[in-house]
Amino acid sequence: MPRNYERLILILLPVLAIGSMIAVLIWAVQHGESLADLPNGWATLLGACLQMGAVYFAARMGFRAQDRHTELVRQLTVKALVAPIKAELVHDYEYLAETMMANRATLAALGAVDPASPCVVTRYIDFGTEIFDAHRARLGELGSFLAYVITRNFLFLKAASREERVEVRAADAAPVIQDILLAQNARLKSMGYVIDLLQAVEETGSTDEAVLRNHVASRTQSAFAGGVALDF
Repeated sequence: MPRNYERLILILLPVLAIGSMIAVLIWAVQHGESLADLPNGWATLLGACLQMGAVYFAARMGFRAQDRHTELVRQLTVKALVAPIKAELVHDYEYLAETMMANRATLAALGAVDPASPCVVTRYIDFGTEIFDAHRARLGELGSFLAYVITRNFLFLKAASREERVEVRAADAAPVIQDILLAQNARLKSMGYVIDLLQAVEETGSTDEAVLRNHVASRTQSAFAGGVALDF
């Protein structure tokens, strides 16, 4: 049943029931009668009022149950859509974090190698976006905020998705590696915040921007959005 008809029923039933009962009470007062002495017609009307009250209560409970069911189905659908996208993003996040750790190790070892020797550093990696691509058409089901955040993040990953390594002399490598690490860490933090938002969806069932941001902010520590500590 359309929602506007449900609201109309919930409005009309109590109005009719209360209005009829008031009419019965006014008749009883005007005629100095008790409810036990009501004529058959008025007694029938009073009975109908009570029945309408019962119907109203049952209808209200039924509509509430339907609303709860609809909300539960919505939450399950949203979580089922978010879970694989989050899993792919976590995989990309961990891959980038591992690459950064390797670059940090290269940076730390520069003092122990021949300054003239070549040094190879990973600038870009091949990110996975297959799951995002498969679910992209359904992102509108998550609302405009999440659809934008997820799409923006993965489109950036797709644009930067390639295996690229830079070779420089060890003597010149330190500033190059540091610049690469700073750029990678900025991307890692951005990815981490999106992961935190998707985890908030799984935990709250909500897709509302304010709810998700507040939920993320309420955490004492994020497992992702902090990025990697850089000590240079």
